[in-house]
Amino acid sequence: LLYLLDMVFVLLLHVQVLFSTSSAVSPYVLYFPAPANISNYVASNSTLIKETLTAVTHCSWVYPECEKQEAFYSSYATENLGKTFDNEFLIGEKKGQLKIHFSEVLYLASVRLPRKTWNHICVTCNATQTRIFVNGTSITIDNVKNPFKLKDGNTLSIEPRGVLVLGQDQDEVNGGFKANQAFVGKLWQLTMWKVSLTEDDIKNFYTKRCNDMTDIQKNNVVVHWDDLIKLSRHGEVKLQHLDCVTTLIQIKLQTTGLVFEKDKNR
Repeated sequence: LLYLLDMVFVLLLHVQVLFSTSSAVSPYVLYFPAPANISNYVASNSTLIKETLTAVTHCSWVYPECEKQEAFYSSYATENLGKTFDNEFLIGEKKGQLKIHFSEVLYLASVRLPRKTWNHICVTCNATQTRIFVNGTSITIDNVKNPFKLKDGNTLSIEPRGVLVLGQDQDEVNGGFKANQAFVGKLWQLTMWKVSLTEDDIKNFYTKRCNDMTDIQKNNVVVHWDDLIKLSRHGEVKLQHLDCVTTLIQIKLQTTGLVFEKDKNR
């Protein structure tokens, strides 16, 4: 009887999700398999970001598969040698914290992402405020290094003509990778905007994950997932198919122990 009730609940949830989904997003994810190594990554050329960014929002779905001391999902580096850090921006995990660089400021937030489930991470940054959202909820930033860089009239400045790398931390442009920092898992819908999106925007990306962006949001995109999945994949990185509606149900039911994931290698 309990099994039948579970199946009825799943069916009703499936109908609800179908009717709440108005426009499909990309059905492809990037998979970075184990073991962690420096060969698995995706890299852009230097024309991906064409303008200096004085505000930015970076959002991505992340599916970490194993426990690691460090794992970085995305990094963007330029030849600007005068800055404190190797990357214009860097997003990942280190020792149970989210570690995020934007411009010359380092942010740490004590959040451990659960393994083998989808997590939505968004960071918004401008000259006056940086916010981190995990699964639609704003979280506390525990530590900030070099906060003066965004004070006293200084502005956020992410330079153009750099290289975006997925799955590794760049210690030099398009290189300097370390196996102990490599990401193992899946990325989906990584997108960047040249504005600081609102909290409502970010909550909608989480709760309505199968819907496409609004026209206003599309107009401010500087990095689009549809372009990233067309880039050359290095090592054993694979493009996999993902059924968004099915994955949405999986996320909603992750506490029930039922599995609803359908991935196919391409």
